[in-house]
Amino acid sequence: MDGPTITILATVGAVGVALAGLILRQGARLDTRIDRVGDRVDQINVQISERIDQVNAQVNERIDQINGRIDQVNERIDQGNAQINERIDRVERGQTDLRERMAKLEGLLEGLREAITGRRAA
Repeated sequence: MDGPTITILATVGAVGVALAGLILRQGARLDTRIDRVGDRVDQINVQISERIDQVNAQVNERIDQINGRIDQVNERIDQGNAQINERIDRVERGQTDLRERMAKLEGLLEGLREAITGRRAA
């Protein structure tokens, strides 16, 4: 090999080594950027998890409030039902009492008819 060929080969080799160095350097930068992105993704995941926990706590609190209101409404309904049942029982007792009185009155009327007509009813 002559001198210019060796010079060209040395230059090509030097350029190759420089390119390899640049590629390695860019690869290192890329790794650093990938690490930073990964760290940021982890931070975002933590923030999302915390926010989800907050929202769950708020929703659970609201559900508890609604359940409390439903329990209050159910208690009022139960009280209303108890009052209605008590009134129905009083009306039924009154009807029974009225039926007994009516039967007594019918008996008295029959006795009065017999006394007026002087005979027994059939």
